[in-house]
Amino acid sequence: MAQMSQVSRVSVHVDLTCPADKFYGMFRKNIGQLVQISPLPTFPSLEPRLPFSYALGHFLGTPLTVKARHDTNDATKTITFTALEGDLLKVFKSFKVKLQVERGVAKWSLEFEKINPSMPNPTEYVDFLNKVSKGLNAQLGRA
Repeated sequence: MAQMSQVSRVSVHVDLTCPADKFYGMFRKNIGQLVQISPLPTFPSLEPRLPFSYALGHFLGTPLTVKARHDTNDATKTITFTALEGDLLKVFKSFKVKLQVERGVAKWSLEFEKINPSMPNPTEYVDFLNKVSKGLNAQLGRA
């Protein structure tokens, strides 16, 4: 009998002191600038054309890249990044990252389907999104 895949989710919420519109706008309209303003020394590379190409750093010691589609909803300040191709889909059957910015909070959630059920969850990416969000919040709060 074939084993059914299970979609898993992990998330992180980051308190924001900068204006929600500025934070959302950076990911909505200026994502390529994150490389320049990120306080992290090893921010992944971004190619600002659709679909976006990302070098995601490492997962379990393996460098990963991905091309992703962005779906946006400005009314709810939500962006969903859906993996289309790349190394990431050699590790996961499907992978989506959702950002929702509400008054004072950035909510990130990762939805993924593992190829190998014994593989760990991608908590490295949750930690990374947490650090990027806190750094960007600080940067935008000073601007």
